[in-house]
Amino acid sequence: MAKLLLLAVVLIAFSLQQSEAAIKCYYCMEACEVSKADFKTCGQNIGPSQEAVCTTEWAKDTKARNMAIRKCQIVSKGTEPACPTNSECKSCKEELCNSAPSLATSMTLFSVVSAVLVTKFL
Repeated sequence: MAKLLLLAVVLIAFSLQQSEAAIKCYYCMEACEVSKADFKTCGQNIGPSQEAVCTTEWAKDTKARNMAIRKCQIVSKGTEPACPTNSECKSCKEELCNSAPSLATSMTLFSVVSAVLVTKFL
């Protein structure tokens, strides 16, 4: 019972961490590797019907998915940001989630794995 309670507390804590309006995103307006990107905090002063998202854009014909335009955008809640017709796009709502797609780590997955490991060793 104590392990389940601990698991619930950890999951709730990580869920609350993700619900903040302002998020930090990788940022480069010309295609760059994530290691060359700056950081930008987005969404500090937005309305209640808006949310900040991190975005990643790749040219449709490229195989170098590590070279991408990375930025943050403000969108209406429940909508996706616009994507140029010659690009593939991904948007996400976690801190620094617009890194290379193969390296992007979900905070939710991390929290579940951590909670399982913690309860296993208690």
